[in-house]
Amino acid sequence: MIMRISTSMMFELSKNAMQDRQSDLSKIGLQLSTGKRIATPSSDPRAAGQVLLTQQSNALNSQFENSRITAQQKLSTQDSVLDSVTDLITRAKSLVVQAGNGTLSDVDRQSNATELEGLYQEAIGLANSQDGNGNYIFAGSQSDQPAFTENAGGVSYNGDNVVQSMRVDASRNMKINRIGSDVFDIDASGSDPASNLFNTLKSAINALNQPMGDGTGGTIAPGAYRETIDRTNRQLDQSLDNVLTVRSSIGSNLNEIDALDEIGSTRALNYESQISSLQDLDYADAISRYSVSQVGLQASQQLFTKVQDLSLFKML
Repeated sequence: MIMRISTSMMFELSKNAMQDRQSDLSKIGLQLSTGKRIATPSSDPRAAGQVLLTQQSNALNSQFENSRITAQQKLSTQDSVLDSVTDLITRAKSLVVQAGNGTLSDVDRQSNATELEGLYQEAIGLANSQDGNGNYIFAGSQSDQPAFTENAGGVSYNGDNVVQSMRVDASRNMKINRIGSDVFDIDASGSDPASNLFNTLKSAINALNQPMGDGTGGTIAPGAYRETIDRTNRQLDQSLDNVLTVRSSIGSNLNEIDALDEIGSTRALNYESQISSLQDLDYADAISRYSVSQVGLQASQQLFTKVQDLSLFKML
């Protein structure tokens, strides 16, 4: 059976062919102008979906990177302060050991007391350190007020015990603050009452400022003085151990952040490579296809022109 093709059908077919070539040429031209193989989602819906998912994963990876930067800044600030506290305790320990020398005069002890008073005030200042935003770094969630205040009963902690954490990777939530009471408090040990670094220093200062005597009339008895110096030595040792333990914990967190940064950087490169392989245009291939499409369009235009000229009158 022979199928007859009418003039109108030939016209419609040639017109559709020309429009298809024009569409192909337009799509390739858009690719060349944008530099993207997937100029629009409709050009490759499956690849476009994969690109979107990969971009979302990469954006999440960038959020974790920003979180690590924030966490690193907070932890580094705390570690820097505690480095100064470590030096302070070491110096205080040296003065207290010196104060235990039985040959020191009242004037010598008072001189030590003066220097310890300076360290005492410095310690309070360090414990009330603020970050770049004015937040008190050791006050827990009460960061808008000083962590420690001095009163008639000594220095007390005003913050709370809320531990702040930050998600620094998909499966890692990291503690980014250290509670002031955990850092500066000293646990009771044997006959030593519970205390903190500040009250320990103040107790030693009070003892050093009193002339040696029988314990009456503003003097301090040798036994009571020795007991105070020995207790201060023990508590300073405990305080130093405590601060070093906290610093070790912070150091571990900072090392972990460095490791997570390396993993995150590698992950970002992989995401970018995946996006590039799906989305970026192969210019040489695109230019070749553009040239082929141009030839196809010209041929379809010529065919369309010839079909337009066809009529029964011209064939008679």
